[in-house]
Amino acid sequence: MFYVSLLYRRIASNQKCYNEFDPSKYLLTFAPPKILRIYQKESPIDLFRVHAKQQLIPLDPNQLLLALLSPKSSRFDYNKNVIEKKVEKLYVYEPDLTSLEEECLLDAFRSGWVSSKGKYIELFENSFSEFVGSSNSGVCVSNGTVAIHLALLALGVGKSDEVLVPDFTYIACANAVTYTGATAVFFDSQISDLQPHVISAKEMITEKTKAIVLPHLYAANADVKAFRNLCDENGIYLVEDCSEAIGSTIEGLHVGVLGDISTFSFYGNKTLTTGEGGMIISENMDYLNNIRKLKSQGQKFPGSFFHDVLGYNYRMTNLQAAIGFAQVKRASEILEAKKRIHQAYKNQLSKLSSVRLLESQIGYSGNWMETIILDSFLDSELIRNELSLRGIETRPGFTPITLMPMYDKNKTNATNIKSVWSSVVNLPSSPRLTEVQVEFIVQTLADILK
Repeated sequence: MFYVSLLYRRIASNQKCYNEFDPSKYLLTFAPPKILRIYQKESPIDLFRVHAKQQLIPLDPNQLLLALLSPKSSRFDYNKNVIEKKVEKLYVYEPDLTSLEEECLLDAFRSGWVSSKGKYIELFENSFSEFVGSSNSGVCVSNGTVAIHLALLALGVGKSDEVLVPDFTYIACANAVTYTGATAVFFDSQISDLQPHVISAKEMITEKTKAIVLPHLYAANADVKAFRNLCDENGIYLVEDCSEAIGSTIEGLHVGVLGDISTFSFYGNKTLTTGEGGMIISENMDYLNNIRKLKSQGQKFPGSFFHDVLGYNYRMTNLQAAIGFAQVKRASEILEAKKRIHQAYKNQLSKLSSVRLLESQIGYSGNWMETIILDSFLDSELIRNELSLRGIETRPGFTPITLMPMYDKNKTNATNIKSVWSSVVNLPSSPRLTEVQVEFIVQTLADILK
């Protein structure tokens, strides 16, 4: 008996297809509510899904195939002989965009200022800087990676320098260091909250160390004060990567205000988004002025074609800034939704003994990415695959950077994080999620763990 509602490509009403169908070559797996899938074990084929009405009914495989091949079956919709997917999928992240973002975007579009000039550039820079509590207007750029690159350049990082980076973070932090000609040196993270470990960083400081790139990860805050003190004691710079920490605060201050230079990302899956984009803030105007110059091809004077340093085209468009400006205006609404979702996950996951929800041990987190750490005996890849079969998209934790071929020869003392990273799983975290969807996600996870 099979619970079925999904099979491979329909080949019209072909008797040959029926005769050659061998149910033993297919794997059945329970999927989202009222949906099931069949996968061929041998050769890859086009799959299609069928919408299950009311409830699943145990079907004999022959009955199933006859139903699928019947052109008169009311259970299926046909489009060029392929049955279309009609099952809701819960993605890891979906941006929260409304008519306000549309209105601002259309306003920028209709103004004709669609490149790197236009009123929304300044509006976005000013409003975001005010949102995070920076006394200077920030500098918007094309993405979060180039924001780190420009920050390092503004601090004079270059060849012969070393920059400390956590081994467990998104690879952009290390790549930005490499772009400058400097060498990335890696340190460990805390198992308890996956955040950079200050004692581990201290162990890796040498006379060549010029800066530390400090990211806040997932739904927790790094110990910025401890790293600020470490940098001050050793005469090195602190670049605070707040890409994943919009809305996060420590002792009432938004993260980012303690770094010599701090960076943010507005990629499509970030708390606030411009599709692609980044922002750089600092209390040092000299750094910001240099960054503005570097991001615009090293142009000496605005409006001129004289360039006196090697620069880059790292500018944000007015169209992107228009979306960003609207997102900042809605920031409190979006963050309130994130808070609600985190609490829903916390309530539901408390019932599962083999799963730990990541929470910030310092300050208040903006809860960007809901993250769980599985007990070590559980196979996270298998669990993620099972969730995917049920229509729930997840992400694995970051692979430690020194496990990748570009950086496997770089110095590192990371041992703690290499024992736990493969147990990290990111769950759907969109501000558009409902408590009912969170309950379904956790209940599905619980069913898999059984």
